[in-house]
Amino acid sequence: MRRRKPRVVRTTLVRLGLATAAVAIAVPPLFELAYRLQVVDTYAAELRAYNSPELLESGDGRPTLLAMGDSLTAGDRSYPARLRGRLPDWRVINAGIPATNALQANLVARKRFARFAPDVLVYQVNVSNDLMNLRFPVNWSELSPARNLYWTLSRRLRGLEYLNYRAAQFAFARRARRQGSGGAPLAPIDPVADCVQDGAAFEPAGYTARERLYLRAEPYLIENQVRLRGGREADFESWMTSVVRLLERCAIPNCERKLLVVPHAAQVAHSYLDEMRSLGARFDDADAVMRGDYGFLAAVRESLGRHGLDNVEVLDPLPQLREAERAGIRTYYRYDPHLTSCGQQVLTDVVANSLPSSWPTVAHDD
Repeated sequence: MRRRKPRVVRTTLVRLGLATAAVAIAVPPLFELAYRLQVVDTYAAELRAYNSPELLESGDGRPTLLAMGDSLTAGDRSYPARLRGRLPDWRVINAGIPATNALQANLVARKRFARFAPDVLVYQVNVSNDLMNLRFPVNWSELSPARNLYWTLSRRLRGLEYLNYRAAQFAFARRARRQGSGGAPLAPIDPVADCVQDGAAFEPAGYTARERLYLRAEPYLIENQVRLRGGREADFESWMTSVVRLLERCAIPNCERKLLVVPHAAQVAHSYLDEMRSLGARFDDADAVMRGDYGFLAAVRESLGRHGLDNVEVLDPLPQLREAERAGIRTYYRYDPHLTSCGQQVLTDVVANSLPSSWPTVAHDD
């Protein structure tokens, strides 16, 4: 009997090892499937964070505007929050999700459309990174093997990308708690100071490290996305398929659909373009990047027509953003690719002005 004990232990250990290996093999694909099917609403926290409980309850008779998009839409200082003050007769739901594009929007679309039955859907497009988030710029000579491996895998494993997003959100919240742990509250953002053109020299090292990393991997990234070249043409077609699917899924009677196409900062003012150059961005034709009828926007309109979606209104805030810059108002942050308070106000005006002064009451079937 004593001799059999080690054999029993070995057998048990082998079985435990096999069971562990089986779980390790099974869990990733099961998680990926659950994420894609949204068995659990993985972005419910964002919805609760950007909307009051009252807004998320059943409609109160006002028409509903549902805003979807990435970090330019998400948040309590973005254009949907401003629309609530501008349009008190509307129920504005902010369904923005940071670090996403149309792929993720489609994952939550069915639940969002069923829950809110929007009269107007505004889907915000980001020329800066919608195509890049579809296919990160792998570059084995410039980036670490771990970074390249993650970016390669994330093209197929969207659940992996989601886990990375959640980890980043957790790290950000932790830093915020740490900064506030001394008893003094965090300083609020001054909406006026956001927009001041102070004339200070631009320091490339101060810019968001992530954006500098992207330009190291693909120096022509900005021009490639704006002009749809360098392989980004195929990315656009794949991305546009997701956008069309999202728009078609808003099949609620009389759902008016709008695409809000937000340009890259480098398209808005030469000062931003020069700053991008100092970060390592390269341009073969900077004038083409600065054109108002740029390739990305033209391709969106052409593709909508090709798919029979001519009734989808394309909102282009580029002229208004340029006008604000000419007036000395900063619309993008100096060291961040996001819009300032004044840039968000431009989006607010563009969306608000696209709506009729009165909206017909339509009964939706719940």
